[in-house]
Amino acid sequence: AGNSTQSSGGGIKARAECHIVNCTVVGNESKWGGGISLGNAIDYKEFQIYVYNTIVSGNSSTFEGDGCPEWWRENASLKINSVLLPTTVEAEGAINFICSEPVFNGSVREGYPADSSPSIDAGDNEVVSAFNVYMMTDLAGEPRIAGDRIDIGCYERQLAKGFGIIVR
Repeated sequence: AGNSTQSSGGGIKARAECHIVNCTVVGNESKWGGGISLGNAIDYKEFQIYVYNTIVSGNSSTFEGDGCPEWWRENASLKINSVLLPTTVEAEGAINFICSEPVFNGSVREGYPADSSPSIDAGDNEVVSAFNVYMMTDLAGEPRIAGDRIDIGCYERQLAKGFGIIVR
């Protein structure tokens, strides 16, 4: 969050096949692809980018790729699963594409989902199974799945911890 570049990919710049998993890409800016720049204009090789359980929002760019400031794509196919983005983007085989603004507690840069966030329990648990060696906890070190389903983004909203009272 909060990165800036005069080139491309304020948040993430991918020039070869990659998997972007459980990320929150917010508040970045660049010339092309304020949030994520996908593609390789050097040797024009085609490749695929996979984006799972990720929030991409609030980024800005001088030139809009795919009709939105969040992405720039050149010679790259985009496959998405459980992505929260404030505008539509062309992607092959999009699954659970949520076109909405994320709702955060505190600042966008902190990225913690508010109780009313559409990211809560909206992700794909199968992604955690596929990448389980890396995905047991969120960015804060909390359990990755706290509700019925994984949250979209880098933080998992934790369930309120209650206390019990025993009356005799």
